[in-house]
Amino acid sequence: MCTFSFFSVSLVVYAYLPELFDNQADNVRVTAQGRLYEQGGMLGLILLTTIVSLGLGLGVVNTAMFSQALAVIVGGPALYYAFQLYKPRKASRRVPPGRSLVVDGFLHQAAVFQKLRSDYPVAARYLVGQMFVEAATGTLTTAAVLILDKAGMSAWVGPYLAVILVCMMLGPPLQKVVAMATSVKVSLLWSVAAFNVVMILFIFLGTSPPAVWCFAPVVGVIYGWYYPGLNGLMATLCPGGLEGEIAGLNIFTSICLSWLPPLVITALNEANLLNVGLLVIPLFWCIGASVWWTLDMDLAEVQIKDTLHKRQRWTEGDESKEEGARASDEKVASFEMKQVPSAVVYPSNA
Repeated sequence: MCTFSFFSVSLVVYAYLPELFDNQADNVRVTAQGRLYEQGGMLGLILLTTIVSLGLGLGVVNTAMFSQALAVIVGGPALYYAFQLYKPRKASRRVPPGRSLVVDGFLHQAAVFQKLRSDYPVAARYLVGQMFVEAATGTLTTAAVLILDKAGMSAWVGPYLAVILVCMMLGPPLQKVVAMATSVKVSLLWSVAAFNVVMILFIFLGTSPPAVWCFAPVVGVIYGWYYPGLNGLMATLCPGGLEGEIAGLNIFTSICLSWLPPLVITALNEANLLNVGLLVIPLFWCIGASVWWTLDMDLAEVQIKDTLHKRQRWTEGDESKEEGARASDEKVASFEMKQVPSAVVYPSNA
């Protein structure tokens, strides 16, 4: 349920993010600043939970219950307020009778991806690369726990992850500086390259507590550098009028291969080949980064230029833009069964 809620909120954020700006510089600025606020909130929650837990001697179970209650009490009203700022979206399409919302959702997403392949291949390649990069990045915490266990530091997992989280605060400003000096694509590739180098060194040199601690701040900074670049690149490549669909595909591609690296690591760990198994993480980073390296950002800009009028500016009241964004895309419809009105509808961008 928590995972479902998290991805539901993320879907809304990703859908509205491309509507804020149409240029790379502003996308870099807003994604870096947003990530900094997010990490600051996470750090504040951890510090408050730790202070209360130590002060009252809550213990492990009660600390977990307190942190969950605090997240609901603080996060609930904050989310309610934030969602009031989003401009409502009318339904953009209807589900054919006799087909469930879930089934039609998958079929529609497949049709949208086919459209991306034919009309916006740069955006399609971005999603393909993300499947591998995010599968590796999502496994990094598991890898850190295993390396800490190997170094005899199982009891220090919590403090170690806390150090990573604190150092993540330095990442968004770094992403902003590098992206403004180069481009959002180059900055993202550099962050993945940094992940690769640090991870390989971590695997083979993280054999003692002092060595393991040296990697914590570095990993944290790269984490904070990577995610704003990922979101900024997605917003830059998103065609107008497809923000909701791209948001769904963005989340799907980020988790569809997330099971594979842990499976490989577990299997090789059982065979006493943990270091070999952990190398699947840099392998996946290399595969994804190789795909991202081929992204032609100039071509992408040309491809989506004529779609920007479909952006539904949630900060503006331009109804003509809303009408343009709600218009059905004939190329998407051509990949699907003929649409018949039904009582079940999709929100166009949430």
